[in-house]
Order: sequence, then structure tokens, then C-alpha cells
Amino acid sequence: MIIYSIPLIFLSCLTILENRNIRISPLQNKYLYFLTFLFLTFFIGFRNEIGCDWDGYVENFVSVNSSSWNDLFSQNNVSKIYDVGYTLIIKILSYKFNFQFTILILSTLFTAPLFIFCSQLKRPYLALTISYPYFFVVVGMGLIRQSIAISFLML
Repeated sequence: MIIYSIPLIFLSCLTILENRNIRISPLQNKYLYFLTFLFLTFFIGFRNEIGCDWDGYVENFVSVNSSSWNDLFSQNNVSKIYDVGYTLIIKILSYKFNFQFTILILSTLFTAPLFIFCSQLKRPYLALTISYPYFFVVVGMGLIRQSIAISFLML
């Protein structure tokens, strides 16, 4: 559980530095912001068997991967598909990637809108620090479908 404190400590240090009114701040650097984005994306994307529905998502990935497009969106199967957008993304990604790499791509789709949103705020690192405990740990690492839906809404 201590591993979850590392990003929070990192973001807290950036927030403290952001709080100081330094005219030329290294935190204004877009490369540091991008490195923070990569760090949090990889932190979420390289998890393994973490989340409330991990086994269900693996089964769903295998099911969607083995089904044809006609089978997925046939009249009889439409009632079984609740998330058409998620199923579409998974089907496209399943052609080239395995489940682990798909999680990394989905974590990028999850993290990018938050960073775009926070970059428009006066104190982006404070916003990231506040959003970390719930948005990253609970939503981003647990509920894959819901995190993607929230991210598209954020855009």
C-alpha cells in the first residue's frame, strides 16, 4: 500500500513548489508537466490484477477479441452490450495488442483529459494533487469503463 503514497508525495512536493511565487519557476516547464503525465499514466497503466472487476474485464476482452464485428453488433447481441463505445475501443485495440497493453492505452485515454483540464487552471499541480486520491486511485485503477466515460466527458 505504500506504493500508492509515492505519486501523492511527488504531487504534493510539486504543489508546495508551485505555491511559492517565483517569477521563473521550473514548474512552468511543459516538459516537467509531460513527465508528470507519463509517470501517472504508467503508474495506472502498468498495474496488474488491481481493481474491483479485473477478472471481468479480462473475460470481456477475450470475449470481444474472439467475436466478429457482426456477432458483436447483431440484433440478438445488442441487448448484451451495455457500453458500445468501450466495446468498440476494445475491439479495435484487440487486433494489435494484448490486454496488458490495452490497459496502458486506456490509462492514457483516462489521464490525458485530466491533464488538459488541469493545465488550464491557475495551479495545475494542486488540482492534480487533489484529484489523485479519488480520481486516480479509485476511478482510474478500478473502474475502467467508467474512467474512460468520465474522461470523454471531461474533454
